[in-house]
Amino acid sequence: MITVGILLAYLIGQVATTNSLDGSVIVCDWRLVSYLFTIISGVFFVSLFMIPETRRYLFEKGQVDAGTTALRCVRGGGDGDVLPNGKSELQALLDDADSDDQEIQTASLSSELWQYKKPLIIGCMLSIFQQCSGVNNVMMYLTKILQNADVTNPQMYSTIAMVTQTVVTMCAVPLMDHPKFGRKPLLIIPFLGLVLSLGMFSTYFYLDDKSLTPLAIAAALSFMTFFSLGVGPIPGYVTGELGFPSSVRSVAQSVLEGITASNLLNF
Repeated sequence: MITVGILLAYLIGQVATTNSLDGSVIVCDWRLVSYLFTIISGVFFVSLFMIPETRRYLFEKGQVDAGTTALRCVRGGGDGDVLPNGKSELQALLDDADSDDQEIQTASLSSELWQYKKPLIIGCMLSIFQQCSGVNNVMMYLTKILQNADVTNPQMYSTIAMVTQTVVTMCAVPLMDHPKFGRKPLLIIPFLGLVLSLGMFSTYFYLDDKSLTPLAIAAALSFMTFFSLGVGPIPGYVTGELGFPSSVRSVAQSVLEGITASNLLNF
């Protein structure tokens, strides 16, 4: 859904345009775009009050009735899906909450995040390398980059790149669980692709040859393709699979998401 939001911003930017101060070029009317997204953000804020609390949190706090109601609200009635071990989702959540309570009572060290430093370091490095790929800089300045590369109608090609990102991300999700692919190959191959794409960008700007303008376009499209194939979705996808117990999961998730959301590495 993040990629859909980025694509929406680019599409709105294509429509919401105005003349520059000297009237020589047509530019994005950022004020109008800001107003539109303020409205969208307001709708999202109001809708947050309609979202039920997570059932795992409610069960851990001993609010069994509220947790059961939240589960049935999400699953459309019943006790949720039947898991491979034969238990219902409701019973599995109740058992997890009980085992977490016992673990906290019998082993106080389990509440210390550093006891799970290996999955924490793995998650942090995935987020760090994702940010170091330069994707945010490319997305934020793609139109300017293509404009400097003498691309005709850089706004159109920027939007095409965002469409590519959205489509490839949707295709990457089922590939993560495919027996012939999985998480690791979808990290290794796309990172190699990013190296190739950035090399194409560097070659164009180093040679500064206008006849190689298609190379800059190909670099932009291939960069977004390879990033969306694995580097983008996998770090957020695997953080829930790193084995953090409930006692430290919220803190660990906050650390990992903080690295991704802060964008400090972009500087």
